[in-house]
Amino acid sequence: MLTNILIIYSSDEEYDYIFDNIVLHLAEIMPKHLRMNFTADINLDRDEKDILQNTAYIEISKVNADARNIAFYYKKKKGLINMMDVGLVDFAIPKNGLTIKLKVLLNPPSEANPTLDIRVLESDTIIDDLKLRLHDTKHDILNTILTPLVEKRLKTQVAKMVSAKMAASVEYIKENITTLQSQVLKQVKDRKEQVKDRKEQLKDRKEQHKETPGHHVGDEKKHLQTHNLNAGTQVREE
Repeated sequence: MLTNILIIYSSDEEYDYIFDNIVLHLAEIMPKHLRMNFTADINLDRDEKDILQNTAYIEISKVNADARNIAFYYKKKKGLINMMDVGLVDFAIPKNGLTIKLKVLLNPPSEANPTLDIRVLESDTIIDDLKLRLHDTKHDILNTILTPLVEKRLKTQVAKMVSAKMAASVEYIKENITTLQSQVLKQVKDRKEQVKDRKEQLKDRKEQHKETPGHHVGDEKKHLQTHNLNAGTQVREE
């Protein structure tokens, strides 16, 4: 999975630095360690649709991530040595360095709330370890100078991005489930209407079938009576 971070920058009286066009690769988003807990919370003081809340606590750990060939600009403005450089930087989060914690509301449809309710209540990403490597630079000493400056800020930005991405993924899943639910309900409704129409058609045919034989029998009786009456008249005339 790829996720973009457009830019990370900082500027103060002593330093300027910019990391641009960052693309984070979450190649192993299916973690090696996944822990989930489910709870049901009943609170009669809440609104009717929120009385029952089913919550999932999800912890995802041992996820690998990396970003490569990030363009950067660095300028040291104060001190004995003024320095400016541009180049590329790679960073990697080892397999034990990224942990994602989610608290997700999971309420199925009900009479009070007919729509599926899935939403992220809390999202937190913790990065314990982040390894940086600068290359294609003019000054090799930048690895020593720049890494401590940007590591903390880069951790914070990447953590926020991953949390937002996970929340967006849950929302995407909800939208797809809701769409599928609507399609299924529509198909069920259409099927019920078809069955209803079919039953009405069969009922009408039965009614027509009952009326048609009775009508023929009455006509035959009238025909026989007329025929007998005519025969009796002929006998009397003779």
